[in-house]
Amino acid sequence: MKQTLHALFVSALLLTANLISAQGKIFIYLNSHNEDNIGYLNVIGGHNNYISTRAALVQLATLTKAKGAKQNWGSDHIALRAIAKYDTGITNTTTNGKNLCRWMSEDMGVECDPHCHESTYNYGDDAYFMNQLGVIPSGNISGFLFGQLQNGNNWEDYEDGIQGDSFPAYTWYPKVLWGGGSPNHLDDLNYYGCYKPKSMAEINVHDASKHLTLVGTGCTIKCDDTSTIAYNMSVIHRLVDAVDNATLLANGIYTQEIMMNEGKMKQGYFIPFITQMIDSVNLLVAQGKLQWAHLSEIHDYWKSTYDSVPFIVDCDYNTVIGLPTGIQDNRLETIDFRLNPNPTSGELTVSVSENFIGEEISVFDLAGRKVLGATVSTTNFKLETSNLVNGIYFVKAGNVTSRFVKQ
Repeated sequence: MKQTLHALFVSALLLTANLISAQGKIFIYLNSHNEDNIGYLNVIGGHNNYISTRAALVQLATLTKAKGAKQNWGSDHIALRAIAKYDTGITNTTTNGKNLCRWMSEDMGVECDPHCHESTYNYGDDAYFMNQLGVIPSGNISGFLFGQLQNGNNWEDYEDGIQGDSFPAYTWYPKVLWGGGSPNHLDDLNYYGCYKPKSMAEINVHDASKHLTLVGTGCTIKCDDTSTIAYNMSVIHRLVDAVDNATLLANGIYTQEIMMNEGKMKQGYFIPFITQMIDSVNLLVAQGKLQWAHLSEIHDYWKSTYDSVPFIVDCDYNTVIGLPTGIQDNRLETIDFRLNPNPTSGELTVSVSENFIGEEISVFDLAGRKVLGATVSTTNFKLETSNLVNGIYFVKAGNVTSRFVKQ
């Protein structure tokens, strides 16, 4: 009996054999970064400014660990160099005798990510400074300009590692692109999900051959003052409700940041604010609606459980990269729609029941591009796939879609 499967094109969730029975995931994480003008070095009051912000970061890391939240901390060179300069002797008594960066990483489970505007040092240099503090930098690029050069550097060049400009003997090998930004943040990549962007010119095209994975920020959530708590939670509840009521696919992968401003952490409102945010999120965690995760954990989950299949929707829940939904596992196929041999290196035999005759059949690649097409004229016909590059493809006829592998 022909299965009824809707044929919406949604952001690149392709349910491969590993995904068919997988449950959807909403991942949430705390994120902050400091800038190269933060004022910790070579300015009047720089030392005091660092010490007061350091105390706030210690309080935040202690809080997030106690409540089971996950935090990513991106740092530019100024803060890393300030830590190297100031974190000695009595300063380290609140951090188990360790510098701030090492303590956050080793004792508090904070994921430490290089963040860089590349005005003085590049990303490889920032990673070097972090390494000198005794911390292996994460594989996360904490912020990048997705559509233009950043002081002459192009994020596409990060694919094969980033050699330091000032420290050329050191090379950093990132895995994750996070925080796709635009000038003045007027047109940022506010996406849910994961994919591998092809290039600056084709930022919304998934290219499975690429090394770097973009992990989405979700919608903009900021921690500016206590008045934003209600709005922030409304964004999170809206996402949870959209998955629950099938506005969004229940087996998708959704990623949402809670962005924190390091410059505001020492203000009196901040710790009560973030405490209330975490407690509110933890109510949903207890209900199984979402879970805390670091950026690297989201990336690894996407690779292992979703087989690196792209899935991206924007904050209005529109498709950014789309493919047919309703993908079937080959183990569940019936005589209504069968592909043999699978995997194939050349001819693919498509066996269908008579009610498919006259239907248009289409083959899509992982980026949602139609690469083959024909009209079903018989219950057994052949598609020539020898000209296709090796990889995963999806065959759609009527309302049924199935997967095959070209090798």
